[in-house]
Amino acid sequence: MGFKLASGERQKGFLAAAPVLGAALLPKVVCAACWPAYTAALGAAGIEFFDYTPYIIPLTSFALVVALGSLTLLAWRRQRVVPIILGVAAAMAIIIGKFILESDLMLYAGLGTLMITSLFPWRSKVPSCCA
Repeated sequence: MGFKLASGERQKGFLAAAPVLGAALLPKVVCAACWPAYTAALGAAGIEFFDYTPYIIPLTSFALVVALGSLTLLAWRRQRVVPIILGVAAAMAIIIGKFILESDLMLYAGLGTLMITSLFPWRSKVPSCCA
């Protein structure tokens, strides 16, 4: 009773939620241990190191809006409200865990919930034979 991951809608949902993962995992520049790693990685790519701290909150928020929009569209098509509720709760956990409480546990729980919600095969309430 498994589900196949090759579904086009599930792949689109996951791809819409993937930028949140990258944006939310960006650490703050205040981490002294991260500076050498960033400088080395960006220098190897030929990019000069810059302070991206002012862009973390807008970037994360934009990625969350895109992910929630995709999740809402999928939920609307399948006449389900649970993915929207889980997506909003995950987005709040990401924002609160990353920027307010600075809790890695809350951040990772929110990211995991968002990824699982975007991959879960939400079934329509109305059977396809009767729609």
